[in-house]
Parts: sequence; structure tokens; C-alpha cells
Amino acid sequence: MINTAVRVVAAGTAGVESVDTLLQGSPGHPTGPLRTADLIDLESWSTPCGCCTNGPATSTAAPASRC
Repeated sequence: MINTAVRVVAAGTAGVESVDTLLQGSPGHPTGPLRTADLIDLESWSTPCGCCTNGPATSTAAPASRC
């Protein structure tokens, strides 16, 4: 969900606050996925995410590029 949230913001579809507000309270994201990523340190989150990707580079499981 964090990857998708980052991609939505990067594409200009919605702002950070809008995405977090919409998804606040979703399973595992009591503060919204982007605020959660910020709290757990994006570097710490993106490094293991990359090693767990088995699909193509365009997969939604692949780490989102930085904004």
C-alpha cells in the first residue's frame, strides 16, 4: 500500500495529505501509508522491499522511485 501511495503522489494524482487522509485507518496504517513510511524511515523500508520483489520492474511490488 505504501508503494501505491507513493506512485499516486509521484504521478500528481493526489497530494500526500489527501492520500494519507483517504487511507487513514486502513489495516496497518493508522496514520496513513505515507506518514507510516515517514515514521519507519523510508530508507529502512525500501531496501528490504527491493530484495523481496520477484516480479518484473514494473510490478507494484517493486520499490517506488523517490519523489
